[in-house]
Amino acid sequence: MSNSGRWFWFVWICGALIAGTMALYFHANPGPLNWELSLDRWIQDLPLDTLSQIGNALGYSRIVIANLIIASVIFAMIGRKWWAVFLLAAMAGWLINQLIKVLVQRPRPTTEYVRVTEHPDGWSFASGHTVAGTLFFGALALIAWRAMSPGRWRSVLIAVLIGTIGLIGISRVYVGAHWPTDVVGGWLIGALFLGLLARLAIWAIKRYGPLDQKTAPHGG
Repeated sequence: MSNSGRWFWFVWICGALIAGTMALYFHANPGPLNWELSLDRWIQDLPLDTLSQIGNALGYSRIVIANLIIASVIFAMIGRKWWAVFLLAAMAGWLINQLIKVLVQRPRPTTEYVRVTEHPDGWSFASGHTVAGTLFFGALALIAWRAMSPGRWRSVLIAVLIGTIGLIGISRVYVGAHWPTDVVGGWLIGALFLGLLARLAIWAIKRYGPLDQKTAPHGG
């Protein structure tokens, strides 16, 4: 195993241990931590009404599914079917988070502690919006990093995609739908799943060649 491979697994295992520890802790102690109450109120004091509407909308299941279908169809139409496969596979992590929610069973924030302007169903840890956003926009960022030549435009696009991931998470805290640690857990779970998927893609490319090259046209 190369040095980069060893570092990847070291970082990934550390991240998985942190995520697992968070899940176990909030299963046993579902209430907010003292510091995150302060952080939550600070975020809610920011002028984020418009931005939070955008961030929250991008994480709703119907919007996520619509964006996923649109992106996959576009990739297929331009002959990049493996990009579509990678994107679809990334979203499987969203389903895994639904299982984590059921296992942890952390209640959502209440008006006893913070301002709550959105009342979604289900459990709080980890934030489903945040996981979905991390997986979708994170997968697009990885595709952009591989497909585009190094330069300003690639850097700008990746920065916008990563910024969108951050906006979605902060927006969930702003409307009182999640605690900050729910969002941090969502970012972490999404990143862990994407990391595994990226390693699998690297292995497949080394073994079978650059699968993400443009599909050759058929003809006689």
